[in-house]
Amino acid sequence: MVPEHPYPGVSDGLFMTSRDGIHWDRRFMEAFVRPGRDRENCTERNIGLACGILPTAPDEISVYWQEHVRHPTARLRRGALRLDGFVSVSAGYGGGSLLSKPLRFAGKELVLNYATSAAGSVRAELLDASGRPIPGHRLEESREMYGDEIEVVVSWRGGSSVAAWAGRPVRLRLALTDADVYSLRFRA
Repeated sequence: MVPEHPYPGVSDGLFMTSRDGIHWDRRFMEAFVRPGRDRENCTERNIGLACGILPTAPDEISVYWQEHVRHPTARLRRGALRLDGFVSVSAGYGGGSLLSKPLRFAGKELVLNYATSAAGSVRAELLDASGRPIPGHRLEESREMYGDEIEVVVSWRGGSSVAAWAGRPVRLRLALTDADVYSLRFRA
């Protein structure tokens, strides 16, 4: 029940993306920041996100939003996220996987930003463009990764180099068990 107020309305902070600042994509329909239990946020224009994302630690970014709009306690609130922590590919204890479209990369290593439960894990596999696992980079050869890491190089039994496949179309499969993968990249 929302309290009676001369400025009724409830707002959520939304996550939208744009490459040019003109055309926007709202692919993620869930609220990014919710009003929460604080009744002073259950009036119009609250939870409006401020412009900008700031790095506040080597592994942290901060976002800011307005609260208590039109109240004497109006304020700006800070929320801290892990680096690249806006969205993730996620799987529960039962597991799940992600299979990318064919892609071309530059670099020698695959780097992941992920978090798992104590019983969770992430493994990676490279496949050729037609979907056949690449020997030396198969899922069963992947080192099982667990914990909470911002930047970890994926490795297989034979090492971590993916340089032989740079510039060629490949697909990437990630197998997750009670885990989130926030970002991936290839680096030199």
